Amino acid sequence: MDKEKQTLTKWSAEGIRWLALFVKTYEESRMASKLKAVLDAEKYHVFVPTTDYLHRIQGKSTLRKIPCFKGYVFIATTESAEDCTEMVEPLLINESAIFRFISYDRTHNSITLSDTDKITLTQIFDEDFHRPAIRAEVDADGRVVLDEDALAQDGGKVVKVTKGKKSVVLEIDLLGKPTTYEVALELLLAQDVEKLGAKIVKKTGIIT
Repeated sequence: MDKEKQTLTKWSAEGIRWLALFVKTYEESRMASKLKAVLDAEKYHVFVPTTDYLHRIQGKSTLRKIPCFKGYVFIATTESAEDCTEMVEPLLINESAIFRFISYDRTHNSITLSDTDKITLTQIFDEDFHRPAIRAEVDADGRVVLDEDALAQDGGKVVKVTKGKKSVVLEIDLLGKPTTYEVALELLLAQDVEKLGAKIVKKTGIIT
């Protein structure tokens, strides 16, 4: 299956089921790659929704993609939940990174995401299952001012801005419970960056 077909639109169509695996944090990409290597790409699409992150090593800044949902790997499939678990569970044997399929809630045995969950997630991400940085400003007091229009697609509430003002943590209802995810911040009109002890990198407005 070529890259063009691996789109959010294709894998969120009616009849496509989404399931979620709970894995160890920082193991999301490795486990997704392991599952992709084994599962039939015509029937299964394994994905880890991402956002941007400005990573600094030895004074150099690199823009990387990191998981939005820490500890989650999603599977979109044309197969039933039962067939999916039958295919995937043998791959979890002796794999300490994966804990379990995530159930919808304590009173609902289904591990398939609800239609509401799918709609919520498809509104957040672009066709590559990626959430671009949220536009924000830094006011004269060094506070982050979020653009309401930029947050409109998420439909969640802001929990906090992370240390260093690199990202914002949002909360939505997912799988029957409040769930947090992280989105990068693109800081604009940051006239007071010197006061923050930060600098603008490559005119992107992303603050380090």
